[in-house]
Amino acid sequence: MVVVTRLSLAIVMLFAGRSAVAQERGVAIVDVTVIDVVAGSRIPRQTVLISGPTISGVGPSREVGRPAGFRVVNGQGKFLIPGLWDMHVHLSMIGRSALAVFLSTGVTGVRDMGGNPATVLAWRDSVAAGTLDGPRIKAPGNIVESSRWLRSIIGRTEKLDQPELLAELKRRFALETAADGPRVVDSLARLGVDFIKIRNYPSAEAYAAFAGAARARGLRIAGHAPLPALLALVSDSGFTSFEHSLIGVRGGKLIDAFDGMPDTSQARLLGRFAANGTAWDPTLVSARTRFISDSARDRIIADSTGATDPALRYVSATLRQSWRAGRALAGVSPKEDWTEIYQANLRDVRRMKDAGIVILAGTDVAVSTLVPGFSLHDELELLVSGGGLTPAEALAAATINPAKVLGLDQSSGTIAVGKLADLVLLDHDPLADIRATRSIRAVMANGRFYDRTMLDQRLEASRR
Repeated sequence: MVVVTRLSLAIVMLFAGRSAVAQERGVAIVDVTVIDVVAGSRIPRQTVLISGPTISGVGPSREVGRPAGFRVVNGQGKFLIPGLWDMHVHLSMIGRSALAVFLSTGVTGVRDMGGNPATVLAWRDSVAAGTLDGPRIKAPGNIVESSRWLRSIIGRTEKLDQPELLAELKRRFALETAADGPRVVDSLARLGVDFIKIRNYPSAEAYAAFAGAARARGLRIAGHAPLPALLALVSDSGFTSFEHSLIGVRGGKLIDAFDGMPDTSQARLLGRFAANGTAWDPTLVSARTRFISDSARDRIIADSTGATDPALRYVSATLRQSWRAGRALAGVSPKEDWTEIYQANLRDVRRMKDAGIVILAGTDVAVSTLVPGFSLHDELELLVSGGGLTPAEALAAATINPAKVLGLDQSSGTIAVGKLADLVLLDHDPLADIRATRSIRAVMANGRFYDRTMLDQRLEASRR
């Protein structure tokens, strides 16, 4: 009876918050410092007007009036940034309650990178329709894999007692020959996906046919980087972004893709990525989890009270089960030493940024120990402390850069009239210290204003 009462209270709190926001004619955030994520600068004493889901006015507070009936939010001493994007998540593996956690941590948009399309595409459409609270979602549907790799991993997983993981692997589309490409692309297009995700690659000929079919359908491709021999071909195909580490193989050992490559060849390849608009999403926070000991990982997976980290209180049962499945699969997978590759990734962040390659902030949430929303702030910190980006560059990696890569920069990614009012109000200056992105006072998303009390209520409801 106690559980039912608490759950009912959480539902009432959620709907009460939605009704209160629906009654607002608009929102005026007054005397706030607006962060220009393109220039990496501060614009003080601004008033930002929001009408419905869009920004209707931005300018000096002395010049911008406050329309009657608008909710007035005092922004004095506070900082306004565009809503954050996590550019690598797996929603069907983390559970619906994570949508509220994302919003409560300032993540107003996510790029799903593969899972159960029936679940994720339904959430995407419900959020867009305003019937479900959550971040905007871009999704690829079923992941595409080389058939050889897929057969191998399914064979290993069938020996484990992990039915959800096995079902996910069997949903994936196998790619082996040039004839497979159009069939796979057509299947995904019929689902209504936003783009296509590939992980493991077939032959160059088969990939070229696949990429050509995707271009014909107007669908871009993103995913894992191929081995070095195919990097140029894949980038030239219109590839959106390489995810995670760029790796090669030498003597049966994984190495950084640039290891041993002449400097001139490296420079030409990086220039090609930049010219093609191929972005890089290093997911440093995910790579770092490889160095967590088995005993520490087991403690985190079992911690539902937040004793290890308070953020663990908001991990859903679905996500915790995904962590267990990943732990089981790791037990039957080859062991690799990722130390040198991780250190190379850190060095490459600054190097790629200087080469003109767009850097994205993504986490690979669903990987064990990573908590939705909270882990994005960890990623931003790592881009600065480990990757050598400035706080402004790291902030761009979660705001304007995702908007550009997703083709949404005309409607989002910056604070300007006519753009979507996906916004985060901070207590501290993120250009002075990127850790300030955690100091969230309020969030604006999908035409709704969530103050700190409402955000905390959503976190509590997700926990219950």
